[in-house]
Amino acid sequence: MSKEFPGKILLFGEYTIIIGSKALVLPFRKFSGRLEMPSEDREPVGSGSQPGQTDAQRSNDDLLGLLQYLEKLQAAGYMLGDFDIGRFMEQVIGGLYFHSSIPEAYGAGSSGALVAAIYDEFGSERIRRFESQDFSKLRRILGQIESYYHGTSSGIDPLCCYLNKPVLFDGDVTYPVNVPASPPGSGFFLLDSGRSGMTGPMIEYFKSRIQEPGFLNMINDSMIPLIERNIDSLLETDSRLSVNMQRLSEMQYTSFRRMIPQAFHRIWQHGLQTGLFSLKLCGSGGGGYIIGYTARWIEAMQYFNKPGFKLLPLDA
Repeated sequence: MSKEFPGKILLFGEYTIIIGSKALVLPFRKFSGRLEMPSEDREPVGSGSQPGQTDAQRSNDDLLGLLQYLEKLQAAGYMLGDFDIGRFMEQVIGGLYFHSSIPEAYGAGSSGALVAAIYDEFGSERIRRFESQDFSKLRRILGQIESYYHGTSSGIDPLCCYLNKPVLFDGDVTYPVNVPASPPGSGFFLLDSGRSGMTGPMIEYFKSRIQEPGFLNMINDSMIPLIERNIDSLLETDSRLSVNMQRLSEMQYTSFRRMIPQAFHRIWQHGLQTGLFSLKLCGSGGGGYIIGYTARWIEAMQYFNKPGFKLLPLDA
């Protein structure tokens, strides 16, 4: 029915984007999804969350909830963009669902790709021009829709999925960027934690922590500048990326340990102690993927080439 939209990986800026830091998100084209209507010759693989329910039925139930959320926004006059609610309702009643290979609750953009597909199909405005002010407006529109799933959303994830390009959020300006290829022998990768994570509760925990002056000062004075140095190092192919990643990994292990799955604490520490690789959160953490970076690719891959590890290279 509609075109395909990729997943995404928030490479830098998880949590801190909430209080205004830079953030960089990449399309994750290994996984994707699109809107479909039921047909006799195509049935999604797998089973839904309820007994006897298919994935298509589960997704349709989910879209019904999203529809009701958007109806309330529109009725109250709070919708940021023009949206064809009537046609969306007709197709949801007809069985519309999101056919997706993107793992859910993994930080891989399952909701971002869905929101991008919904907006592309039912949004009345088409904001395609490569002008930063237009992208900022579109980011806010998409963020309002995605807030149904997470309670709050910057909109940068669905914007990345919608444009299918790396996107940099820098204050009030949001625009696509070119991310250089990693130097030979180095690169980013994803580790599968083997469990899903829940974004909403993690974000609420972070919001409660930033009410503490000491924690907020650490975020503003130390973590945000370090995140922004990592982004700058990556975009400028700066050799300091490896050092900056190590520092960010250590800071997250100290301050965000609650968001790191317990089974990965020892591995996280091994990377810090040996310098072989650096790990950081992927999205809100708590499960799903964990982002890694190494400047010694072959050695790192040998380390993870053992039972219990599922690893995916990550390219922009």
